[in-house]
This record gives sequence, C-alpha cells and structure tokens, in this order.
Amino acid sequence: MKRFRDYDPFAWLYANYWGHDYHDQILPVLDKLVLGSLPRRAQILDLCCGDGRLVRKLTRRGYRMTGLDGSELLLAYARQTSPKSEFLLADARSFHLPERFDTVLSTFDSLNHVMSLEELAQVFCNTHACLRPLGLLSVRS
Repeated sequence: MKRFRDYDPFAWLYANYWGHDYHDQILPVLDKLVLGSLPRRAQILDLCCGDGRLVRKLTRRGYRMTGLDGSELLLAYARQTSPKSEFLLADARSFHLPERFDTVLSTFDSLNHVMSLEELAQVFCNTHACLRPLGLLSVRS
C-alpha cells in the first residue's frame, strides 16, 4: 500500500502556519477524556502526528510518546521540535507495531484522508494490534 504523502508539498506551510490554535485547544479535551485516566509515564502513539506538536507537548508532560505519519517532510519537522521522541514513517492503513501502547490518539482531521471503509477498518485493526489490553483509541477532530 502506498504511503499517504499529500502533506509533503506544503509541510513547511503546515508546520509554520497551520493549526496552532487547534493544538492548544485540544489539550484540555484530551485531559478530560483520555489523559486523566492514564499514568504519567504511559506510552502513547500519536497516529498521523504531522509535525509533532502534540507529541512535543505530551512528552513535556512525561508521557512516552511515539509519533507515526506518512509524510517524510512533516516528520523532519517533528524530529526537530521533539528530538527525544520516537517518530516512525508509515501509513496509518498499513503500519504494524507490537502491543505496547496504553492509548492511541488521532487528532485534527487525520482519519478524514482514509477514503474507504475497508481502509478505515484496517486502520482500526492496526491500532488494536498495538494497544495493550484495556488500551484506548481516541479520535478527535
């Protein structure tokens, strides 16, 4: 399966001018719905992490973060802003990770780019496979 690379041509614009307000506004929502029930050192996967802003903020809070995205250029920005975090180049429809995460987050409009029910089901299967027992998937847009 091909990797979702549509953000590569405007990665610079995205990283510098897009979504700053959203990323600040989503944190209180995540605190209330997901993060408040996790231990401080929980392992979290940010699925479709983009330029890593959420990864950076949650790493600073003490979470062990991994970001996954299909855009090589956005991940380059993510690695610059959060160099101690793990970032993986992969597509949400075809990634395979071991069962190690306490929760998987997918924010903004990330999963809107998955255009078929079959592919969306594959995203959920991939996500389920990397969650620990009783792990949570949280999708917010």
